[in-house]
Amino acid sequence: MSDATSRLGLILPAGGEDIDVNDINNNSLKIDKSIGAFLVNPGVIPPDADLYDGAMVAEKTTGIVWMAQKSGSAFIRRPFIYPWRAAGRGQNLQTGVPNDRTMRIAQINTTLGTQINSTGALRQLQTDNFTIDLPVRGVYRVEAIMNWGVGAGAAGSSDYRAITLYRLSTTTFDGHPTQRQFFFGGWGSTDRAVCWTEVTELYNAGESLRVGMWQQSGGGKDVGTVDLRATLLFPAPDAVMP
Repeated sequence: MSDATSRLGLILPAGGEDIDVNDINNNSLKIDKSIGAFLVNPGVIPPDADLYDGAMVAEKTTGIVWMAQKSGSAFIRRPFIYPWRAAGRGQNLQTGVPNDRTMRIAQINTTLGTQINSTGALRQLQTDNFTIDLPVRGVYRVEAIMNWGVGAGAAGSSDYRAITLYRLSTTTFDGHPTQRQFFFGGWGSTDRAVCWTEVTELYNAGESLRVGMWQQSGGGKDVGTVDLRATLLFPAPDAVMP
């Protein structure tokens, strides 16, 4: 009785069996189809019947490459190469809240630079609530730059400013998320100051990022621009395609 190979399912006739031309043709087609990576349009998933454990699938225009990993009777799609970048900018943000000692989220109203495979990642939740949603588990470099104004209506010239990155797994932004802070202080009343922070660490799929800002005292915050950028450096080994 004939047998089959474990990966491609090629027919292996048993000794003494007659050769079936259809088996030879089918084997040849399977080998031809599996040479190199499966080349597909963005978002297209080859049928399970064509996949095998370790098969590579490359999207034609996105640069995304993923590997099929056998799991029972189905396949897990593991991202192998995943080019991804999302960035946004907010402008002319003023809260009008004096002596504000709490982090206040930044509204970002425009995309910033080139977006890579990140359609829908920039998301406005409410009027002053903006987030970047991350697609896959992996190591990201996240940057936040905030241009502060000082002088009339802003905090005093000797006060501190802070910028914070929030990471959350829900869209409500409750509780006390992980923060990164960077403080500036002690400038003249007509100067402008820039707060900047960068984080490189592991994030989970579906986590959301946002920017917070704080001032020690004074009038309403006067923020010229705030930029938030996230770039996926590489997927985690256990990441799953979205």
